[in-house]
Amino acid sequence: MKKIIILSVCIFTLLNIPVAIAQSWQPANFINREPENKTLFTKYQDYGNVPTLNIKIPSVVEVGLVPDQIRVSDFGVYDSTAKMFVPYRFIPSNQTVQKTLSVQDINNGKIIPSLSDDNQMTDYQFEVPSNTGKWGKADLYLKYDRVIKSNSISLSLSDYVKLPSSITLQAVINGKWVVLLNQVNPTTSIINFPETKSDLWRLEIEYTQPLRVQEITLNDLSDQSPKAVMRFLALPNHEYQIFANPEYMIRDYTDYIESSDLINPITLVYGGSVSFVLNKAFVPVDSDGDQIMDSKDNCPNIFNPNQLDVNNNNIGDECDDFDGDSVIQSRDNCPSTPNMNQQDTDGDGIGDACDPDESRITERYPWIVWVGLGFATLVFVVLLLLAVQRSKQNNESSMS
Repeated sequence: MKKIIILSVCIFTLLNIPVAIAQSWQPANFINREPENKTLFTKYQDYGNVPTLNIKIPSVVEVGLVPDQIRVSDFGVYDSTAKMFVPYRFIPSNQTVQKTLSVQDINNGKIIPSLSDDNQMTDYQFEVPSNTGKWGKADLYLKYDRVIKSNSISLSLSDYVKLPSSITLQAVINGKWVVLLNQVNPTTSIINFPETKSDLWRLEIEYTQPLRVQEITLNDLSDQSPKAVMRFLALPNHEYQIFANPEYMIRDYTDYIESSDLINPITLVYGGSVSFVLNKAFVPVDSDGDQIMDSKDNCPNIFNPNQLDVNNNNIGDECDDFDGDSVIQSRDNCPSTPNMNQQDTDGDGIGDACDPDESRITERYPWIVWVGLGFATLVFVVLLLLAVQRSKQNNESSMS
């Protein structure tokens, strides 16, 4: 009888495990309804409304994007009726002759493909010289295969990166170098300059912290046809918006959402063009939560709301390295003495290199001092009592 009961329990358990798993599983497209997507609105600087679509069945829609309003190929397509972001495919236009940009480091002659590959997943880091107090400087040629007309340059930076301290831009006009921007202190990632035509440009960037750049782009005003098109699956009677130009690259919000075939769709409907305007909900990135946006924070990764900078080198004291041991002040256990290994034998938070009482056993075990004092007090009391007793005995002896 017991064997039958045990066998029944085992069978019941095995049958219910798949049911439990099925109940805990949800279709992948429901993940897109998580509250986290609400914060996506604040990460894009611009947005545009898709014209009302006249469709009766779910259809893949293709809309054109205005060329001089796109700075980075990172977008968000939002279904404002269903209140959720949806998958999209960004397709560069093949209706115009594509211009080719190459970025070359003037100092070493090296071509840096990642700065002009139109891919926000790649970047290049310009390091700060190891000499303390020195600024970093990047000197680049921007070479096009044809003349372009431009009035702004865009620097797409990676996460937690401060804007450069200054930017100088020159262009070759009629065989001569002409200065368009002269050591300008940028306040945004887009810097405007007088409208200029050229195929060879020179960009000088000064920075005080490691500068990790994803893309460098000169806005081409000579190309007035759509720079790209956007495709997404639209539903009948739904309204859509396209969000554009995030301050930093946004990880794909549709990683876990099954997408329609946006490359070779069964039905393709042209949905007109989208023009972008400023997104009033945009909030600049503040990685360390000190109420100073990363692009202006002299310590983007370290909380320092006071922005103290005693040596005026545009690097906040909290993330500076005064003693030059490659450890920032806020984490250096000997802020005024070089000690790259940060060794702290007695674990008191003061590095061996600057700890005057290093390795003293009483520093490692403070209770020993109190035990010693207690023992010394006890000995003193005992000796005092013995002395008093001996004195009494002597007095009694003398009286007798």
